[in-house]
Amino acid sequence: MSQSPQVAVYFAGIVIGQGLGFITLPLATRLLSTAQYGDYALLLTVGGFLGVMSSAPIRNIGFRQYFEHRKEGRSRELAVTVAVAQAVAFTLLFSCAAVAAWAVDRPLADAPTVLAALLFGVVTDLFGFAGMLLRAEDRPVPYAAGDVMFGTLRCAGLALALQVGWASTAAVFVVGTVACSVAAVPVLVALRPRVAGHMRFRLNILHGLRPFIVASMPIGLGGWGIAVADRFIIGGFLGRSAVGLYSASYQLGERVMTGIGTAVQYSAWPAALHAWSDGSRERTRAALVRGQTTFFWLSSPAVVAFAAWPRSIVTFLFGAQYVEAADVLPTVAIALWVVQYTGFVCRPLELERRYGAMSWVTVVAAAINVALTVPLVAEFGVIGAAVATLAAYGVVLVLYLPITDRGLVPLPWASVLGSLVLAAASATFADVVDSRIAVRCSAMALAYFCPIAVVLHVRRGRRVGERARSGAPSG
Repeated sequence: MSQSPQVAVYFAGIVIGQGLGFITLPLATRLLSTAQYGDYALLLTVGGFLGVMSSAPIRNIGFRQYFEHRKEGRSRELAVTVAVAQAVAFTLLFSCAAVAAWAVDRPLADAPTVLAALLFGVVTDLFGFAGMLLRAEDRPVPYAAGDVMFGTLRCAGLALALQVGWASTAAVFVVGTVACSVAAVPVLVALRPRVAGHMRFRLNILHGLRPFIVASMPIGLGGWGIAVADRFIIGGFLGRSAVGLYSASYQLGERVMTGIGTAVQYSAWPAALHAWSDGSRERTRAALVRGQTTFFWLSSPAVVAFAAWPRSIVTFLFGAQYVEAADVLPTVAIALWVVQYTGFVCRPLELERRYGAMSWVTVVAAAINVALTVPLVAEFGVIGAAVATLAAYGVVLVLYLPITDRGLVPLPWASVLGSLVLAAASATFADVVDSRIAVRCSAMALAYFCPIAVVLHVRRGRRVGERARSGAPSG
């Protein structure tokens, strides 16, 4: 499948999935109190930390090495080995953490909730790895279908829990686990005929991955220190209700920015890997530049909307009890916008397997984030955590720029400035149209994307005409 249809399918699937995620957020915040949502966010934070120390580096390096094993006809062996290894590693580490917390009389939560969180982590890790392999096999349709099915089932499950009054943190994890398990079935069915080799666990494959896993582990740890360590600090200073407020706003920005960035990366990154594996620097650069440009044009209106109408958006989605979360939304949205762009900047380092350089960058930034978050939260509350996160992500970008191959990832200034100007003009137009936030967002989207669609249509027409005149195929 060519690049444009791939982007369209990935983006459609992730947009629908993120749209369903928007529905799960208000369902969860209405199902749980701010304190319960804080418990949920803290368990996710613990799981995220333990994941970057166990399953995440195994999964990410396994994906990076998948293309080589596919050429050798051993992709199924690698898939089985990585899937088993990441599940065992996460289970052991999470179990040890739960027992240790219980031993010092600081339990993570009650036993059923901890077990539900553990199962959720294992199942979503496996689902995520299967999705990564579908991307590697250029199967955007089943990937998107699985993502949409997961979101649909999760949304329906939370609605049912709200209807029957199952208002507990464990309920949110159980619903997510069941939804993910069911959605994994068609994903695995689509993946099965694409992988080759014997279905067996190979310890020698894991040994071969070990040096890269160890070298890349600080990258995930540093990323965790930037992205979610602030939850623990907020909880220590302000309590779990404040964690719930901050997490609701952060997850809103994350669903949008990470959703858009992921949709673009899921097509651009495999295309870049294929080109790099074939020795084509030009095609690698083209894939990464196209990805950056697409990301900025798709994400800029969200940044502007979050900055212009944070209280209206938060109140509309989460209800009045979460209105204080709006104070951090603009800063968090900009921080997540920066880090998604940084994901493109560091791709040349991944292509060259310079995991050590990536590790020290993220660890330094994580240390800066923690050092800033403690005094800023103590002085300014949750807004201080948002400012520290933005500063840390800015440091990551600044440190990556001089060590990456800028020839592969030049900054598309015209796209950045053009998208922001058009987004600001569209928001101004939407303010005039109506005061209701749903109408404003719809009007802004129409004012922003309609001229883009016209320009793309005109450019496509010109390309088709040029190919017709030259006698080349129009497809």
